[in-house]
Amino acid sequence: MSDDRCTQPFWEGFHVTDLATGEASVHITLAADPDRARCFSGCERTDLAAHEYAQQYIRDLPTLGKAVTLQVTLRRVACPDCGHRGETFNWLDPHA
Repeated sequence: MSDDRCTQPFWEGFHVTDLATGEASVHITLAADPDRARCFSGCERTDLAAHEYAQQYIRDLPTLGKAVTLQVTLRRVACPDCGHRGETFNWLDPHA
């Protein structure tokens, strides 16, 4: 994929870094925009530094009859008020 960033409104705060298509599937790798605001579940503090990064594979809705998988790196924090929490996004349900 080219160096141009492809920003989609349905993955707010992320941009596409890689796109691989097969006969029956589409694999999209998303990277966080470096200047986006962080928001974590629980107290929803935005001032905490991430202590853990995890690759997540998320099944998205099919597109043009092909299964779609998103690969996203999610951050977790150790909040002094509510414990270990993960990032929240308006486009991803909490238990997806």
